[in-house]
Amino acid sequence: MQDLRTLLSEDELGTLRAQFDAAVLSEAASTPFSMLYPPLEAWVKETSATFFDRSRLAPRDRERCIVALLTVNGGLPMSLAIHIYWALMEGLSVGEVCETIGLVGAYGGVQRVAFGMTVLQRTLGVLQRCAQSNAKSANVVSTFIAELK
Repeated sequence: MQDLRTLLSEDELGTLRAQFDAAVLSEAASTPFSMLYPPLEAWVKETSATFFDRSRLAPRDRERCIVALLTVNGGLPMSLAIHIYWALMEGLSVGEVCETIGLVGAYGGVQRVAFGMTVLQRTLGVLQRCAQSNAKSANVVSTFIAELK
């Protein structure tokens, strides 16, 4: 097994960050709720405004929190993958994401760290391929949808 911190180079991260568009991720994270149940649209908009547009948390801190929460909840791998990507784009290193997931495991149990590290490994593989093709955020999200259901 390869150390996860070595799966995505600084150059590859730089390529991804240059193509990053937070609006694409925000849309991907919020649209499914209001599409499935339109009355949730107002809630989605207010949640986004409160925690993304007007938040006192720096985006990197917000994403670190979300990665921890999605890891401990063990929900959809795609949701965790999107927020791992977002965290990396907001300046977290792969090592910091590893430590965040490891901390969740210390308090939430080995099954949570196993889930988080597995999703992280798959996410980094997708991101490496996307960096090599100079993919924009929309293409990265489409790849997550296709591969990390």
